[in-house]
Amino acid sequence: MTYGHYGTNFPIPKDQNGNDVQLTPTDPAKFAFYSIPIAITWVFQSGTDYPRIDTAVDFSGIPGPDLVNFDVRGPYGVMIFDNGNDGTVDGLMWGDRFHFRTTRNPPTRNSSWTWNNPNSRARYSALTAGGFEMGLFEPMPFASSATADLYADERGSTSTLYNAGRGCAFGEIQLLPCDFEWPYQSLQYSLPFDDNNATTNFKKMAWGSTVLYGTGPSLPAVSDSPGTSETLKGFPDSNVLTYRICTVLGATTAAGLTKTAAAQPLQNCASEAVVARLLCCGDFNGDRKADILWRNTSGEVFEWLMDGLTISSFGSPGTPTNDWQIAGVGDFNGDGKADILWRNTTSAHQ
Repeated sequence: MTYGHYGTNFPIPKDQNGNDVQLTPTDPAKFAFYSIPIAITWVFQSGTDYPRIDTAVDFSGIPGPDLVNFDVRGPYGVMIFDNGNDGTVDGLMWGDRFHFRTTRNPPTRNSSWTWNNPNSRARYSALTAGGFEMGLFEPMPFASSATADLYADERGSTSTLYNAGRGCAFGEIQLLPCDFEWPYQSLQYSLPFDDNNATTNFKKMAWGSTVLYGTGPSLPAVSDSPGTSETLKGFPDSNVLTYRICTVLGATTAAGLTKTAAAQPLQNCASEAVVARLLCCGDFNGDRKADILWRNTSGEVFEWLMDGLTISSFGSPGTPTNDWQIAGVGDFNGDGKADILWRNTTSAHQ
């Protein structure tokens, strides 16, 4: 898939606080639309409980750093995970530099919370409902996370200590942390805004990061709380930002199924490396049998000519650079054989 995002056509670096060093222009001629291809790969592995979702964000369609800024939120979605009951969410927890948990449940905007117990293991986010749990975790220690967090003034505190026990200090009138300062999308946009004591059954979950991806070396680190910061590589040297997230579904536990999985040195998550991605199928040799098109993570393209489930032959048309992406497969010249349509994400040539 391709994610489109507007930015400027000239760089605007950041200062040490993450602010633009100059105002964003108002002249439409100063803006450009950038295509950012996203590759999402599910990894299932025999003998493990939790599948993995690999997300690769391709920066090659952006000419350079400081032209555009964005965050990453995938995996993202809503799931009725409580055995079809679609009941009230009765537990909320996550982990980044610290563990967060609501201490008055089911969660409402007036729920008390703690966010000050250090977390040396993986980042995670989880919801519970009716004895079941849905969660996400990154299969590596927090200190090695592939993505940096956004800033949260409440991080490292509790609902009793923060803002003299009055809750969010910069937005909503609620005891919970301010919606925009949650590290992950979760219940903050599902809980009713007109009743701070109301619960919700809308089970949204997404990953999260700083909104400063696309930034160059002017900002080597981002603050994540009043006294801490995280390293930021906002525009990767490889032109690709890759991060891996494990998905958890099952019966919840007192400690939290996702939190427990994230704390284990060898998480029970798919760990196989992805060396190639299945892109499409088509009849590439005109024998009226479906064939398979692959692309290796190195960029090399392979065609498998199939005879049913048997590979009759295979070959590679080459290794295009990452800015050339396969846009489609079809018989474009009418010879009865499938052809490959390429699109350059930098020049838009096809």
